[in-house]
Order: sequence, then structure tokens, then C-alpha cells
Amino acid sequence: MKKIITKLFICFVGLFFVNLTCFLYPNGLRAEEPNIYYQRGAKLAIPSAGFELKLRTELASYYSFTNYSAFKTRTTNSIQPDSKNSFDIQRANIITAGNVADKRFSYFIKYEAIKTNLGIYGDLFNSADPEHSGKLSETWGQWNAPNNYAKLRVGKQKIPLGLQRAMQDTELQFVTPALSNQVMFGVFDTNLNEKNKIITLEDKNTGIMGQSVTPYKNLLISWTTGIFNQEPGTNSNTNVLGLLGVNLVSNDYDRTVEGDRQYSQALAWTAGISATVTRLNLERRTVDVLNGALDFGLKYRGFSWQSEGLINYANAGRHGDAVNLGYYTQFGYFIVPQLQELAIRFSGIDFDKGFSQKAGFEYSLVYNYYLVGEFLKFQAGLAYYDLKMSLANSEKYQVFKGLVGVSGVF
Repeated sequence: MKKIITKLFICFVGLFFVNLTCFLYPNGLRAEEPNIYYQRGAKLAIPSAGFELKLRTELASYYSFTNYSAFKTRTTNSIQPDSKNSFDIQRANIITAGNVADKRFSYFIKYEAIKTNLGIYGDLFNSADPEHSGKLSETWGQWNAPNNYAKLRVGKQKIPLGLQRAMQDTELQFVTPALSNQVMFGVFDTNLNEKNKIITLEDKNTGIMGQSVTPYKNLLISWTTGIFNQEPGTNSNTNVLGLLGVNLVSNDYDRTVEGDRQYSQALAWTAGISATVTRLNLERRTVDVLNGALDFGLKYRGFSWQSEGLINYANAGRHGDAVNLGYYTQFGYFIVPQLQELAIRFSGIDFDKGFSQKAGFEYSLVYNYYLVGEFLKFQAGLAYYDLKMSLANSEKYQVFKGLVGVSGVF
């Protein structure tokens, strides 16, 4: 049934864009030789009609090994997780995107054929979805004001809560997001029938989002607001999520890409604050959740620094409330400009009592080698996690994880 719905949806999207083209160009497109070229994917453009179409494939495959170097339990019957060694396809995505009517309208469709969670979150939590296939993860259309000073986007989309969660996976410095971004922004509900179930607040939701950009001296000030149908989580009904954010950008700092492969000649920086408010309608009660992010980034001549502070506040009325904190900071430097990069990261979480995690730390190192420009990247990374949690009968995990592989955009 799910496959049938997916196929019908794809047909509907195709018919929608055919009808939109007929509406925008009632007299047809002027005869012109289209420009076909490669720019992070195959691109077809008809300049006189203001029409662009891009097809892109994203592939990433890694060999990973995970070793539990220390493991403490409350009972002698607890079983230590086995060390794992495996080859995995982290992602296999197909993206269709483009512009029509002189870039007044844009669209974006992302189909995830395969997605595997290679982070520690996928290793330790039974409630995580370590792998899925055949999913339309993003599908949206957007109206663009002249000079891009305002945008209005409708559809299923990433919510720009902080820096890292708003980026595509291909634009991250490390193979996986920071520990704080792997486990934050969810309600860890220990009162459900199955202990340690997680009601995940997805980073992609269906709704409407508006953005305006105001220039001020050498800065750009961006304001973002939106309202979404929260994708149902475990044992929850449809929920509503509201978004509000503001960020500052200097010297064309790109908030969609980590690292400074472009080798910024002038000091570029950004700072932002964003928050979402969600009401979860659970079977037994209602939970109000506030998520917030404070971020900062800096890039200069191959050097990059990025940090975020995160907060998750859940209020369950008479069932009590909880405040959970997370943070990370990471530094990168191109030891060979635009070709070879080293990056380090430190991340931590501090969760309220009664939740699945109580505290945890991550120490990571990654080496990136850009084999063919920005299109093909070799990565080798090491990470050490020190986690204190109340998961099943365990009390503590110390995990050493390594990843080696290739990521490409074609």
C-alpha cells in the first residue's frame, strides 16, 4: 500500500508541475537551444524562459567498526553489546530541483532510496530507525521575491533549527552529526508501555515557512517563521509545530555548508537564534515541548569554527517537566587549500533525571580528501563516546567508533 501511495504521489507532483508550466507560459516556450551542463548534477536551462531543471544523485558508502571498550551494568545478567564491523550505504538519494518563471518559483524533491543511521544513536537505541528505504523526505515549492529578499515555502521541508540540523547530509564536515544533534529534540517518554520509547521530533515536517532578508551595513539579517504539522511520533496523534528564528550573516557566510573549502579571503561569520514550540497529543496526556538553538560560525582562509548550544524543555503538566541541554563545538582547517581538511569536534549532553540518557560526551576527529573538487570526497573518522544512561540494565557505555568511506554528488 505504501508503494502505491508513493507512486501516486510522484504522478501527482509531475502533473502539478506540468500544469504550473502551462499556467506560467500560456503561449508556450520560445524556441531556443537549451543549455545542458554539469553543476553538482546534470542541469538543463532555457535562459529566455527563466527555466532550470537539475537532476542530482547523492551516494555515500562507509566501512565502520564499533568497539565497546568499557561496559558497566546493574545486574550480572546484562549482556554487553557485541562489537560490530560492517559495510553500509549511508545514503542513496535522487534529487530533482529547479526554477521556473525567471526564478520566481522554485521546487525541490528529494527521494531517499536508502538511508542508514551510522551514528551512536542508531547503535544503542532500539527505538531508532537505523535504516529505511523508499521515502520522499523533502517535497516543497517556493515563491521567491525579487533579489531574494523574501521567500515563501510550502511542503515537506527541513526546519532550520540551528545550523547543523538545517544542512543536507552532503554538506557536513563529519560523517555523522554531533552527539547533541543525534539525540536532542525528542521526548524520551519512560511512562509508555515499552520503556525508553522515544517520541522523535522530526527535522522534516509539512507546512508553510516564510523568510525575509534585510541588509544592514555589511550584514544580512534573516528572519524566519513557520507553522507545520508535526509528523506523528511513537503513540502520538497529529501535532502542531511553530518556528521562529533570526540570524546574522557577514561577508557571504554560507550557512548551508560546514567548513571553508571556498577559502574565504575576508573574515566571514554568522550568529543565530531559533526556537520551535510543539504540542504533542499523546494517548494519555498532552506534552508541550520547547526546543531552542543558539549558534555561531566563523570562516577565514580555510579555517572554520562552528558551535551550537541546544535546549529541550518538555512540560507534561502533572506528570512533571524536564530540561535537557546539549552543545557542540568543532574546528576545521584545510591543510592543503580546497583539497585536504582536518577537523575536530567536542559535543556533550546533560539530560534531566528519569530520561534514557543522563549525560554523554563525544570526541571526534575526521580527515577529508576532496578527490574531484566538491563532488567526490574521501573521509576517515574516529570518534570516542562516553555515555551514562539508563538503557535496559546498563549504566555506562564507552564506545570507540571508526568510519572510512567515500561520499559523492553526481
